[in-house]
Amino acid sequence: MPELKDQLEFVSALHEKDLAAGYSGVFLRDSLEKKYPAAPKEFIWQWFFPQKNLTPVPGTKDLRRYHLHESQVQIALKEAVRRAKLTKRVTSHTFRHYAEFRTMPSNHISLLRMNDLFMVNSA
Repeated sequence: MPELKDQLEFVSALHEKDLAAGYSGVFLRDSLEKKYPAAPKEFIWQWFFPQKNLTPVPGTKDLRRYHLHESQVQIALKEAVRRAKLTKRVTSHTFRHYAEFRTMPSNHISLLRMNDLFMVNSA
C-alpha cells in the first residue's frame, strides 16, 4: 500500500524535523511516560496521523505533538466518500467491521461467530 508507506515516510520526516527543532516528543499517558521516559521522542511512539502544529505544555517551555483530532478524520472521510460517489453510509467505525470481517476464514462463516465479532458490548 503505497499511501501507507508515504504516510510513514511523512511522519518520519516530520519527526526528524521536530527533533532538530528541540521539541519534547509526543503526548503519552503519564504511566507510560514514567515507565519509558525516552518514549515521547522515539520514532516508534510517534502518531501515524499527527496533528499539524506543536502544542505547548502548560507550565513548561516544552512543545509536544498530539494525534490528529477525530473530527478532522471524520471530515476527511466524508470528503473521500463524497469523491468516491459511494451510495452507502460510511463512518470510521465501518473500518473496524471491515477489518474484523476480512480476518475471518473465507470458507466458513458461522452466524454465531459473526454475532460475537460484530456485537457491541452494551454493558
